[in-house]
Amino acid sequence: IDVALWLDAENFLQYSEDFLSHAVDGKQLLSIDQDGLKRLGVHDKQHQELILQLVKDLVTGQKKPSE
Repeated sequence: IDVALWLDAENFLQYSEDFLSHAVDGKQLLSIDQDGLKRLGVHDKQHQELILQLVKDLVTGQKKPSE
């Protein structure tokens, strides 16, 4: 998964620079938790919940990265 493209596709482009500066790759994205998101600069609780749900959907195969 290209994390920056994924964030852009999911309308979270504002976080891509922080994810990239911390070298978050697709594997790390799939195991991220709320504390990890906070460390990456995602402080908005709704954004945290949405990103975690989107990651969960990726893990369970409910949504493909390109959707």
